[in-house]
Amino acid sequence: FAKQFENYEARPQQMEMMRAVVKAFNENGVAFVEAATGVGKSLAYLIPSMMWAIQNGERVVISTNTINLQEQLADKDVPSVIKILGQEARAAVMKGKGRYLCPLRLKRPAHRRAKDAGRGAGAEQNSDLAAQHADRRR
Repeated sequence: FAKQFENYEARPQQMEMMRAVVKAFNENGVAFVEAATGVGKSLAYLIPSMMWAIQNGERVVISTNTINLQEQLADKDVPSVIKILGQEARAAVMKGKGRYLCPLRLKRPAHRRAKDAGRGAGAEQNSDLAAQHADRRR
């Protein structure tokens, strides 16, 4: 594990978070985790999530709050975890429509574009996707 992640050191909080994620998956529950920067949250949820997905032949959805974290997971952390687990696994990045330029919106007057931006483009689509995933789990 430490060979894949440069400067990795085991952290008690990270192990505690991993146990909480494992418990949530095994009991079909939910885990709410909060920790300071540098604790290793990404690995704490990625490793047990990906192990569970592989062992159960299921998909896991991980939603990030920032594009930077999304890119870190997709480009660095997920490939490293797949290598560590030694199992075949695939990952995909899903981007909401709010991430792309719409030619029709570009032609709208600036005050109208500002109003549209305030609506949180893509939020309804993301909610629908999460609801569909939750329905499949029941």
